[in-house]
Amino acid sequence: MGDILREITREPWPVVLEWLKARPALPQRAMEGPKRATRVSSPKGLEPLIRRHRKKLRQDGFDPEELERLWQLQSITGKGNPLAERLFIPCFCEGVLCSWTTRAMFDTHHGNRYRAACPQQETIARQNRLYGQDYVRNSVIVCEGPRDVWAIGPGAVATLSLGCSDWQLAWLSRIPIRVICFDAEPIATKRAIEVVDALSMFPGITSLLELETGNDPAEADEEELEEIRQTFFRGMSS
Repeated sequence: MGDILREITREPWPVVLEWLKARPALPQRAMEGPKRATRVSSPKGLEPLIRRHRKKLRQDGFDPEELERLWQLQSITGKGNPLAERLFIPCFCEGVLCSWTTRAMFDTHHGNRYRAACPQQETIARQNRLYGQDYVRNSVIVCEGPRDVWAIGPGAVATLSLGCSDWQLAWLSRIPIRVICFDAEPIATKRAIEVVDALSMFPGITSLLELETGNDPAEADEEELEEIRQTFFRGMSS
């Protein structure tokens, strides 16, 4: 990790070592987050990814088998089920299911693309975690939605909202290399700059990533995504 920080910043070893020593500790209260339920209540109708969902995911450029393996995605089915025809997207903290969200697979939900667990269905509030945080090591790319995380792969996280909560900022401040990559819309860009400014006061490196292809990582070309992975995750497996 120190070698990569030194290579990117061109700073001498004493400066890099001070950065690493000064990583702030996450307050215990923030680390735990307020408990909302003693056990996660998942929606009804869960089953392995069904054929039409797999087909749609492939059309969107994703590998359904990889999404099942890495992110444990499932389909929601069932006649009369208000969440039917959605993807079930579980959220974990240290390997334990703590919440979930869902995403409509087809344009039949009248703009209600995401529907998430209510407070009584999750053990940790959504603003007190980051989707994909269990895979983060020494560098992180911060996105808005799960699809962006799937596109980049392990090491990326999603805020599941526009901007970052105080808990999310505190957690991210402990990662030495932080890259903010929100959508290209003006309001999202404004929020991304605010997040960069907030994190820049902490030791380490915080930068804003503007994509050359696509409005967000889920729409970006694979060539650009691979360049991003090589740039920020090379040698960061531990």
